[in-house]
Amino acid sequence: LKQMLTTVPTGTEVIDGYGLGIFETKLQNGVSIWGHSGGVPGFSTFAGGTLGGKHTLAINLNGHKTSRSDPFKNILLAEFSK
Repeated sequence: LKQMLTTVPTGTEVIDGYGLGIFETKLQNGVSIWGHSGGVPGFSTFAGGTLGGKHTLAINLNGHKTSRSDPFKNILLAEFSK
């Protein structure tokens, strides 16, 4: 687990650091979310939560991404601001 959570910078806005099969996303409210995403044409999925697993969420979106904004970050921010 320690190696999985040891991340390297990705240089992208969406993923702050990537470890061994898991990545960290820091939300605007300061909450760090750890998880993994994937997809096939027409579908995108993310599963993750706070470190320790006390608060988790799985998201599955269908449809084609038409904007530059990341819908996952918007959903995560809404859920993890509670």
